Amino acid sequence: MERVAQRARPGWRAVSAWLAAYTLLSLLFSAPFVRPTTLDLTPDWGDARLITWTLAWHAHWPLTGEWPLDAPMFAPEPRGLANSEPMIALGLGAAPLTALAGPVATYHLLRMLLPVLNALAMALLAWHYLRSGWAAWTAGLVLGFSYSQVATVYLGLLHLGVLGGFVLTPLWLDRFWHDGDRRDLARAVGIALVQALVSWYAAVLVVLVVLVQLGWLAVTAPGSASRMRQRAASLAVAGLVAGALLWPLARPFLGLPKPPREELRTYAVQPHFYVTPPHDTLAGNAMHGGAKIAVPWDWRSYFLGVVTGAAAVAGVVVCLVVPELRRLLWALVLGGVAFALSLGPSEAGAGWRPFDLVSALPGIGSFRAPSRMAVLVTVALALFVGVAVAALPRRWRGLTVVALLPVFLAENLMTSLNYTPAAPLRVSPLFARLAEEAPTAALVVPMFGNAPAWPTEADYLLFASRAWTPLVNGYGRRTTAIYQAIFDTVERAPQAPLGDVLRFYGVSHIVVLPRYEPARAAAFIAAAAASPDLERVAESDGDVLYRVRAAVPPAR
Repeated sequence: MERVAQRARPGWRAVSAWLAAYTLLSLLFSAPFVRPTTLDLTPDWGDARLITWTLAWHAHWPLTGEWPLDAPMFAPEPRGLANSEPMIALGLGAAPLTALAGPVATYHLLRMLLPVLNALAMALLAWHYLRSGWAAWTAGLVLGFSYSQVATVYLGLLHLGVLGGFVLTPLWLDRFWHDGDRRDLARAVGIALVQALVSWYAAVLVVLVVLVQLGWLAVTAPGSASRMRQRAASLAVAGLVAGALLWPLARPFLGLPKPPREELRTYAVQPHFYVTPPHDTLAGNAMHGGAKIAVPWDWRSYFLGVVTGAAAVAGVVVCLVVPELRRLLWALVLGGVAFALSLGPSEAGAGWRPFDLVSALPGIGSFRAPSRMAVLVTVALALFVGVAVAALPRRWRGLTVVALLPVFLAENLMTSLNYTPAAPLRVSPLFARLAEEAPTAALVVPMFGNAPAWPTEADYLLFASRAWTPLVNGYGRRTTAIYQAIFDTVERAPQAPLGDVLRFYGVSHIVVLPRYEPARAAAFIAAAAASPDLERVAESDGDVLYRVRAAVPPAR
């Protein structure tokens, strides 16, 4: 392909039309789920509240001079946010919205905005290869509004819904490979770095995208020996620069423990989940005879769609028979690798699946949800659907897309919300008093440890975020050793030496919120009344604030 053709871009009218259509679709898809003043319409309410808190933290931390992973959770554990999910790029990118509208409204605005941006990014990649407006728009439609992405974004997991880097990085890498312009490589590296800073999952996935595409290009379009040496040198420098920039943030993740095999298999995809229509779409509801399920977003959320799947297969065939389109087949390799990895580990002791091998690499061993790999299957699917549309006669493209759009909506539009909303958030006035006390670290009781209600601790993070009070409490993929030690002590009160343990870890204040578990809270309040180490400071609507007294020096 000639350099002039490589540099062609869609006109502003086409991009504006794409954006307008994607925005209307986003409003349609998000209408049942988005309420800009509450977090209660999110089935995965713990993650929703954690992500809201994390967005607020990343908008705030540049003002503190702290390291971004030293968020005030799991105190006094260093790099506490490494036990959860940093969202640095997402939080910083949304910082202006957070400053203007607050973190809750920002959370909802991002739920509506991310599908639009994902769709636009895919449309630009498809345009780069296909030069067809309808093909590009359709590819964006599939990536932005397929059921798996709708479920991920609209039901709350924003850090898993930022997909732009997975499609824009390949665009600039393809230009670099064929043109040799190092500015294109710099753009690709910059986009990949931003994607990697969205979340640890995103970092792993974008590296996989880059490796697959570069491997495919090296095999299928090597060029001359001198050209390959130039590319290799440029890529080596880019890799060293990117690695040096990411290393300080990536290092804490390399030592995280590997999840149990049973947990990995629980969060893996079964092959039939890709082809089983979910209950809460029009097509799935009809197929299952109107059966209801407790939560609409289950593991069938990786459904690819019958129409989109058939179109993608047609697109792959077109790429195989049209020589100039074979350069797109890197996406077929990517989709195949991602599919294999999404199946998770093998049965105990077998160790033959791709995920078994990949999870042995440093850092990737802590990747607790193999199902997240499925997003790259959707990336490949979207691109090949665009190829299928581009292969149609020009006069039939628009008509075909418009005619099949209702089928796409029937397969992907979520129609129900069958779940019990979380209790509304009520911030205790004691958190304002706590901020006035300037605690070194605070503890909120009841603690939950690894009990099923552990997402409740995301509420505590939100309560303390008004003054960014350091909390022993936290929310993440695991609890820390310090958290567990304090949890064990609190659970054994008054038998345990409460004051000694709390002072050792720098805990200066305790807030008790009986509304979460009244019996456990009442037991702690009774133990605190008998403890010489705790001083009752304030009470409000049954909530109690304590101060940890300084240690009494031993008598001489």
